[in-house]
Amino acid sequence: MALGWVLKRAFKFPTYTLPAIAFNNTTALPLLLIQSLETSGILDNLTMGGNDTASAAASRAKSYFLVSAMVGNSLTFAIGPKLLDDEEAPDKNFEEQRKQEEIAHANGRIETDEEHAEPVNCSYRTAEGQEEHVTETTTLLPGGLARPGGQVIGKVSDEAEHQWVKLPPYLRKSLKFAGSFLNAPLWGAIIGAIIGLSPPLHRAFFNQPSDGGIFKA
Repeated sequence: MALGWVLKRAFKFPTYTLPAIAFNNTTALPLLLIQSLETSGILDNLTMGGNDTASAAASRAKSYFLVSAMVGNSLTFAIGPKLLDDEEAPDKNFEEQRKQEEIAHANGRIETDEEHAEPVNCSYRTAEGQEEHVTETTTLLPGGLARPGGQVIGKVSDEAEHQWVKLPPYLRKSLKFAGSFLNAPLWGAIIGAIIGLSPPLHRAFFNQPSDGGIFKA
């Protein structure tokens, strides 16, 4: 990251130079390289003592690469967006233009009594139409279960927001930065560690079906 910052300042490189230099973008290639080195016999010279084997050395190397990838991915999700803060988002201008068009269109419309009776949102859908509109966030639960659950979540979210604004600004900033590290790669690594280090779970996921690996089939 320090090297990327120096290059950006000295040679006027674009902002994405920092994360591009700092964060690895592949995990499969190093793992395949280790596997090929093991097959070719080169790792025999890197064993530690008489009881060590090339297979054990390759297993350790894969573990190192995977831990490094987990740390890199966590930092990418946590620090990457902050490194790109001064880089204008590609769709920023498009979003602003779309909002301006919607405002101009709304100001130029002549609302009738029927439109007052059936108000529409910015996507020109009525409340009933928006409820039926399916998106990637549409719940898969039946409406009878989804509506009460949504109301409860909404109340909890409102209360959390109410308590959040009471905190001092410096504390909110620190908590927000710390929370950015609780991202998908870190949760995946935690779940993987729990499965891998718990003998019953490890057996269920990785053993052969005949040995109790019920998720291995």
